[in-house]
Amino acid sequence: MPRRSGTLVPTKSSPDAYDAVLAEITRILEAGRRAAARSVNAVMTATYWEIGRRIIEIEQGGEKRAGYGEQVLERLSHDLTRRFGRGFGVVNAELQRRLTCLSGQAQDPVRPIDTLPLPVCTCTRAPRDQCFPGEADYGYCDAKDLHYYGSKPGLRISRCGMIIHFLLLAARPDDINHLEVLGAGFRGIVPADKGFI
Repeated sequence: MPRRSGTLVPTKSSPDAYDAVLAEITRILEAGRRAAARSVNAVMTATYWEIGRRIIEIEQGGEKRAGYGEQVLERLSHDLTRRFGRGFGVVNAELQRRLTCLSGQAQDPVRPIDTLPLPVCTCTRAPRDQCFPGEADYGYCDAKDLHYYGSKPGLRISRCGMIIHFLLLAARPDDINHLEVLGAGFRGIVPADKGFI
């Protein structure tokens, strides 16, 4: 196929080949977008759960509601909205607090830990990365037999699968190197897979 100003142009003899390539590229892009959305949704759910946990454990001392709880939520809402923009209203902060309270998972004495790959681009595109310099790195996930460029969320979860705590970790080090930071601040049983041995 001849090149014209940076785009592939089908030759007259290969419209079917072009259609096949276009369909395959479309499938790859759609699959990548779905995977990115799932990863972002998982991380955002964990983020908001962690916000709720902090409101309960730190600002309210673990009580169902502190006497000054409404004032704390209003002040947090104001400061977070000023710093990060929309989405941090009092109603959202209250919903995050309730999610943590109602789940009851914050008191579970057993919290498995694990990591999962979070690719930001393919390994072949990684040398051109300008979005995540110093943050993303090459990694390998043995469970998925996947070489990737990105990071890996380290998760501490409840027995029912709710994400209790998460950290965004460097992709390159083995999971065993993250054991201490994933278990920090928790006294209880922390089961993990063989990557943490």
